[in-house]
Amino acid sequence: MSFRDRLRHLVEAATNGPPFALLYLDLDRFKLVNDTLGHHIGDELLKAVARRLSSTLRESDHLARLSGDEFTILQTSYRTASDAKALAERCIQALTAPFEIAGNEITVGVSIGIVSCTPSGVEADTVLQQADLALYKAKRDGRNCYHLYERGMNDPLRLRNELEDDLRKALRAGELKLFYQPIVNARTGQTTAFEALLRWTHDRRGEISPAEFIPIAEERSLMPELGEWVLMQACRDAAGWPEHIRLSVNVSPAQLLYEDFTQVLMRSLKASGLCAHRLELEITETALLDHTGPPHRLLNEIRTIGVGVAMDDFGTGYSSLSVLQSFPFTRVKIDREFVSGLGKNPKSVAIVRAICGLCTTLEIPITAEGVETDAQRQALLEEPCGELQGFLIARPAPLECLQEWLK
Repeated sequence: MSFRDRLRHLVEAATNGPPFALLYLDLDRFKLVNDTLGHHIGDELLKAVARRLSSTLRESDHLARLSGDEFTILQTSYRTASDAKALAERCIQALTAPFEIAGNEITVGVSIGIVSCTPSGVEADTVLQQADLALYKAKRDGRNCYHLYERGMNDPLRLRNELEDDLRKALRAGELKLFYQPIVNARTGQTTAFEALLRWTHDRRGEISPAEFIPIAEERSLMPELGEWVLMQACRDAAGWPEHIRLSVNVSPAQLLYEDFTQVLMRSLKASGLCAHRLELEITETALLDHTGPPHRLLNEIRTIGVGVAMDDFGTGYSSLSVLQSFPFTRVKIDREFVSGLGKNPKSVAIVRAICGLCTTLEIPITAEGVETDAQRQALLEEPCGELQGFLIARPAPLECLQEWLK
């Protein structure tokens, strides 16, 4: 019996019989696997995913692959919402560990939409649509999580498609803009760098957070074009700054996975005339851990070009020390989560002190992010922290507003 036939049968039976739950699963980052490692690796990954998901089910539950990287589970052992949540959590946990496929270590996540089917008179197609809506809500909530369908839920898939179309138009019409946040020497206050931050002011929706549109760009294969635009524009802007001021640019996991990234990097430097040593790429620990193949070679190529590599949000992942040992970092940026506790939380002070001591021993320069109070600044001045960045220093601003920081 096909999945849809089975679903229709259960929906009809639920009118007078026991309830059930439908879980709609979509793999996170699967498209990147296909794009970078090939469809044959993607196919083997899907088989391995199916095996792990099967291990989470009870005998009465039914797993099916709907299409592409989408799976469904009909949970006939369902009695309450807690049962469906528990199953969703088991599925997420089962897919957390990396997969070993043809010598490649691959890490994926899964987003899950859940709909409870009780006597209600709805049709099978409606149940599937409701699960789809809950799935996209889970993706918007940060991925690798689940969400239960709720009445009146907006259609995030439609909004996501609209946002994708608008982003493509904005990129090609030159409607995106870079803001820059100053980074200063902790002791002298002299400007040492600017971090480039992408901004998008939508004509109808106003300011749209990068946290909302960057995942869409990654998912819909817009990131190579968007990332190249950011690099090119930022390098052009920075070429006119004083020689002692460097440029810091964030790089997403999707950019790291495209083979021509170093070519994009060199094109940006050549076209702008910016010296390679004045450019620093910020890469989060998460980006390094989410790779589908070890990026050691890529990072070494970047360093060979002369471009710096900073570990952003240091300390927020589960293996910061291992990553710090494995990659050729030229800077560490202490995450704002630890900086925010300075002056009020002794544990934050201890963690920041430990990070600063470690990086000093390893001779890696340190920048503290998210500095917002004098108490935080004073606490950081007591440690060997070289640079400060945050609202206390300055908020991000467009290029034309940076003159006083460029002196």
